[in-house]
Amino acid sequence: MLEDREALFRALIEDHGTHPRHAQAVEPADARADGHNPLCGDRVALTLRFSADAPDTIAACGCRARGCAICTASASLLAGLVEGRTRTQAVDLFHAFRDACVSGEPLAAMPGLPPEDRDVLEALTIIHASPLRVKCVTLPWHTLNAALTGTVEAAHDLKTSAAREAPA
Repeated sequence: MLEDREALFRALIEDHGTHPRHAQAVEPADARADGHNPLCGDRVALTLRFSADAPDTIAACGCRARGCAICTASASLLAGLVEGRTRTQAVDLFHAFRDACVSGEPLAAMPGLPPEDRDVLEALTIIHASPLRVKCVTLPWHTLNAALTGTVEAAHDLKTSAAREAPA
């Protein structure tokens, strides 16, 4: 089982790290945040647009990452995973993913998370075995949390700017 997760992890990093999806800013954006890991130089710029019909639902997410392949792949996967989710679901997903990456425990149960998406996130959580790389995989997720909640994250030497409203 672990060998399968490691193989999936390598495949995801190679594919999404080399060919990131959703790597452009969403304009117009309803929320945005920037993240930076000063220890390694990874940077993330995240933009969100909410649905006109369901203002609490993420209609589009753009997540541009500059840095290592792990950070870039995580940003690419995050953007695809949060589209169509509510603000609350995305924040819950952030907490579950971050906690699994830090603790090494299995990903918490997430209602409505399709098995293939759960498998992807579970594969990324094997980064727990490399504590210095946890910051690489979680930086985009901390940035998402900042965009959704307006909070500034400083844990784990990561710096994210508070969410800011897009210009009208």
